[in-house]
Amino acid sequence: MSEFKQYTILTEEAPSIYDIKFIIEKVFKLDLDTICNDDLKIVSIGNKFTGKWKLEIDNYIFNIQLFKGVTSCVDYIVFDGKIDLNNESGENAMCILESTKTCDKESRNTSVYQRLTKFTTYFKMFPKSKALQFMLYNANWNSSTITETAKLGFRIMKTLGINVYCGTHTYINLLDKYNIKEFINLDEIITSKNSIRQKKGNTSVQILIKNYIKDKKIIKNIYISCKLDKGNGASKGKMSHDPNIGLLSGLVNCINKFSNDDIIVTEHGLDQTYFDKTRKSKFWHSVYSINLDFHDVIVKSYPTLPKKYFMIEDNMTEKLSTILFDYLNPEETIFSNHSGCALTNLKTISGSINIEKTMPRPDIVFFNKENKTITIVEGKIEKEIKQGIKQLEEDNLKRFIKLINTHYPAYNINRGLCITIDSITNIKKYIELKYPILFALDKEGNYIIN
Repeated sequence: MSEFKQYTILTEEAPSIYDIKFIIEKVFKLDLDTICNDDLKIVSIGNKFTGKWKLEIDNYIFNIQLFKGVTSCVDYIVFDGKIDLNNESGENAMCILESTKTCDKESRNTSVYQRLTKFTTYFKMFPKSKALQFMLYNANWNSSTITETAKLGFRIMKTLGINVYCGTHTYINLLDKYNIKEFINLDEIITSKNSIRQKKGNTSVQILIKNYIKDKKIIKNIYISCKLDKGNGASKGKMSHDPNIGLLSGLVNCINKFSNDDIIVTEHGLDQTYFDKTRKSKFWHSVYSINLDFHDVIVKSYPTLPKKYFMIEDNMTEKLSTILFDYLNPEETIFSNHSGCALTNLKTISGSINIEKTMPRPDIVFFNKENKTITIVEGKIEKEIKQGIKQLEEDNLKRFIKLINTHYPAYNINRGLCITIDSITNIKKYIELKYPILFALDKEGNYIIN
């Protein structure tokens, strides 16, 4: 029998069998037609969770573990199993992958621009890395044409070496489908961006070249008008417009492939006070070492790059607790909103629907067809149990409950808590709660299901 080949797949999200299937097919060239969620095994010792999952296929073992990003990070990072991840910066990754369910039809700017920063940051940190780059849309792009916005985003991705696919079971190369060409010079980038018709009232993202003479030399500056703050509230004057931040990062890195001239951002909306304080936006890592300035403000210093791209998630957190309960509960999950993870659609009898980001919502919803029940679950750490109970109340979840009743009219709704607790032995203190504790995970990894 041949020896097992071991690899590690790190994820910031709840491990998705569809994303993992894609990675294994594209990176390791294995055919996985029959793979399903049941093949993804939780690694436990008795009822003690180790923080890992395992997937065995032929003579391959894939160890799956959560990580937390130090900067703007992709959803998945793949390593050879021999690498010591506690001492790994991220440079030796075999593959990096970003996954989203947002498509061109739903949100043009978010679907193609917002996530560019994650890729550009990685290669600013590790310019010599040989990692394959993938952008995966967990939705079908059925249209024979795409918007000019999507076309620009895809051209940026192609120029930066990012492979773009869509699908969940079978995968379509979107760069091939839409005949996307990479940029070959600066003029192409400028023409492509400036030709997109802008919405009335929006700050138009435009690129201009201006020459001037200094010390008898012709100096070329590249100007990009790009609004980087958002709204008139707390985000005004601060770097907060995520789609435009991603677009600017992509444009600047593409331009830098063809020109080392100074790039000046205009109409950005950022206040001088933002630059006077320590800048926390991860955008800065994505444009590190590029000659970039901002009109009408003084950039006193730029943040340095972190030494590591990620940290292993060793602690038993609320996020791990809800993800583990999600995997261990035999009932079907029809919605999840795990801490720090992408918001899923709500599955219905006939399909699925989007949940508004502003709608108060629980962390997990389980479906039991046999018993005709829907179970709504809120995840909390031990000291926030009272807050969790409030969040399960009708007043808080009124709009969400209305959706459930609309799509599951004949089902009874139950509610309960999923908690992270100091010690599993403390669980007896919480027997008399208004809503029961359905799952508990302690700091040592011990867990119980009620």
